Order: sequence, then C-alpha cells, then structure tokens
Amino acid sequence: MNEVFRKSMEVGYLFAKECKDIESTSDWLANEECYAFAKITIDHAEDENCDIETAFHKYMNVIINIVNTFAILKGDDIPLTFGPMWSDYTRGFLAGEIIGFPTEENLLKVAEAEKIWNEDDGKFGYYQEVLELVVDLGL
Repeated sequence: MNEVFRKSMEVGYLFAKECKDIESTSDWLANEECYAFAKITIDHAEDENCDIETAFHKYMNVIINIVNTFAILKGDDIPLTFGPMWSDYTRGFLAGEIIGFPTEENLLKVAEAEKIWNEDDGKFGYYQEVLELVVDLGL
C-alpha cells in the first residue's frame, strides 16, 4: 500500500469510529464525499506538519461542512469532481472503515482484498464488497 492509501485508511478508521452517527454523513458516496473527506484531511495534516489523527480531530466538523455544502451545491445529478472512482483515497478510506486501522495485520487483509479486486473480472461492483468478503472469510 502506498502512503496515500495508508493515510486514507487511517482517516476511514477514525471516521467510522467517530462520525458514524452523524446524520449528515450517512448518505455519503465513496468516490465523492469520502474521497473528499480523506483528501482534505490528509492535505491539512501535510500543510500543518501534523499526524492524521490531529488533523482529523482539528478539522473534522469543518471538513464535513465543506463536503456537505459542495454536495448540496452540486445537486443530485452532478457528481462531485474530486477524484477517480476507485482512487487510493477512496479505497483506503473504505478499507479503514471496514477493516480498521492500518496495522500490519490489517494491511495483509487489504493486500488480499486488492488481489481479489484486481482479479475480479467484474464480479464485484464495489470495492467495499471485496473488503467485506475478506473480513467475512477471515482472510
């Protein structure tokens, strides 16, 4: 996993742990809002030379408001234009939400999910399905 993926995984883990009950994030899409949340959080951490957790706690509410405001402004028929569908930001965020913090053990699970995802031949429509399969099978 590259550094963006690992940092996004940490963001996703923190998000699942601390934002799961926030109503305004309940309908976020992975390739749009989750991508934006991870990218903005990582950018803040890099700009301020701090760790992901510090940036997350410092800016969580601000970033949620920014992402939700942009989502409202874009309308239902216009996708956000933050990044590609299954970028490292998106996949990492989802891995953090579903598998957990980027420990060595969890990174092995992600590596297995990545292997399945890359060999899937269209079987899985969503990356989170592969992550859930790895968790369910205990791989």
